[in-house]
Order: sequence, then structure tokens, then C-alpha cells
Amino acid sequence: MTSSPIFLLYPCLNNYEIVAGKVIEIYLRNSSKVPKDQKIKTFFNDTPFALFSTQMNPGNFVIGSKNSKQVQLFIIILGLLAVSMSRINSADFIVNIDNGVVDIAGFSSLTTAASMLNKPVVLWNDDMRSTWGTSNDPLTIGSVPNFFKNLYGAPTAQQKFSPWIKNMGNSSNSPHMGKNVPCPPGNIFNVMIPDAKASVNGNKVTLPPSYFATLITLGDRLIDYVENTKTSGGKGWDLSKNPGLYYDLYFIINKNTGILPKVQQNFLNNVTANPFNLLPPNLTAIQSLDRINRMNKVIFNSAQKYQSLLRDTMKNTNNKNNAQKIFNLVKSIANGGN
Repeated sequence: MTSSPIFLLYPCLNNYEIVAGKVIEIYLRNSSKVPKDQKIKTFFNDTPFALFSTQMNPGNFVIGSKNSKQVQLFIIILGLLAVSMSRINSADFIVNIDNGVVDIAGFSSLTTAASMLNKPVVLWNDDMRSTWGTSNDPLTIGSVPNFFKNLYGAPTAQQKFSPWIKNMGNSSNSPHMGKNVPCPPGNIFNVMIPDAKASVNGNKVTLPPSYFATLITLGDRLIDYVENTKTSGGKGWDLSKNPGLYYDLYFIINKNTGILPKVQQNFLNNVTANPFNLLPPNLTAIQSLDRINRMNKVIFNSAQKYQSLLRDTMKNTNNKNNAQKIFNLVKSIANGGN
């Protein structure tokens, strides 16, 4: 019987993190505790994260002629969260690669959600900056039942205090948990996976009616459509193979508005899809977007002039004329470029 997939969370905000995450995915795949036919789903490859990362900038093109940027990001963020929650709910276990100086807040939230669903969580850190302390976020660490296994050792009556975690050979090892992965004594996931599974009682948790329960249901439906039942165009989460992913999210979310919280239903059913009146009522979204783009151009040109004048003033601190020009330009930007 094929096991449920593993859901792997690794930092993916730049190329270095993406490559590092793929290396860790290989470590995970090579563990003797991961069956060869068990799938590994990742936050980077198997959610709408790529769509969000390309469209999150406020200046990006707005998809859909009737959409505002507000609507577009609402659809993408709701889809990203729903799919992530569905992945957690259906996973055999979750692996959170907790690298970096500061935890990724979204991964911390998903790790906590996984624990609430009684899912085993492997919290893995292979970042030498962790030597600065036992953790950069005690709340994330503490949300995993066996979190004491990730601490660097503790003094006992029989044992002298050691500031380092023990490796698989039970010798002192600096808090660099992947240090021995590619070479003897073995793959660290061989120990961490059974440990994580043993720390929960194994009973599936069914959430009462709540926003998170709604997200899981919506995520199930989004995944089924994008990966399975869609009949035309590309499938999946890769934008190069499925450039219409946004419309897939839009279609399924609008088809399932009935399960959404009332405030989200009202937002999507609003005639202007803009309950906060961010755009003047006499302008269409396209006209407003055009005005915003022209205003951005004015601000950009003004900023270039500002930088040029500032450089000139720094070269000649006695140039009161240039200083006055800079002051006037700043006032102009503050007044909308007038």
C-alpha cells in the first residue's frame, strides 16, 4: 500500500535557498525511512507559490480585465493557503527546513497547524547560525512535541553539560544537523522521522467547523481540479506548463463561494469586487490602473531627478539653489507629482 505523501517546507525566496532545498529533498528521499514509491510534495513545486512570487509586486500587471490588484492577490493568497493546508491534512508527515536567522513566519504557522492536526513534524536545521542560540523562535520549536530533541543538550547529575547536540554516533556534534547526512554514520532523517512519528498518538484529527476546516476543503478541490479533472489547457502548478493557473484558482474559488466565510463571500459578490472603496466609483479598474501606472511613472521620474540633484548638492554643499530645488521636488512628489 502506497503511503500518503510527505509535505516538505523549505525556504524558496531566492535561488540559493531553492538549490539548498533540493539538496535536502535528496537527503530526505535517500532515507531508509522513506519508501521509494512515497511521493514528496513541496511548498515550492506543489502549491501556487510560484504564481504568488511572480504577482505579489503591487506594480505587476493585473490578471483579468474585471479584477483589481486586490482581487488578484486575494485569489492567489487564499489559494496558496488552502492548498498548503490540504497538503498538511493529507500528508504522512511534514518536514520543516527551519534554516535562516529568523524563522519564516508562514512555515511557523503551517508547522503549528500540522501539530494541531496531530501530524508528525520533522523540524530540521542545518544552518550554522543556529549556534547563536537553541532556536531563533521558541514558539515554533515548542509546537513540535519532541522539541527537546532539537536542543543542544542539558546538564544532568551524571553528565557534564555539553553545549552541542549529539550525533547518531552519540558523540558531540555542533548544531549542524545535516553534517553527517552524506557520509557515515548515516542519514539523519533515519532517526528524525521515526522520532517524529512516535511523538504523536497517530489518531486523525477532524476539525470542527472553522476557517481552517474550510481551507482544507477548498484546498482539496483546488488540487483535484488543477492536477486531475481540468479538461483543457495545462495542468499542475508549474507556470511554464500551466500559464492559466490563476484562472484555475479563480474558477474553483468562485465556484465554491458558498463554503467561504461571509466576509469573503461579500467581497467576491460585490459589484466592484472592492468593498473598501479603494478606487473612485466613476472609474473602471482598467482606467484606475492606467492612472496608477502614470502616477508611478511621475514618481519614478521625480525620484531620478531627486537623486541627480542630491548628488549635485553633495558635491557642492554651498549650492543653496540646488537644495531649494530638492525641497520643491519633495513637495511635488508629496502632492502627487504636481
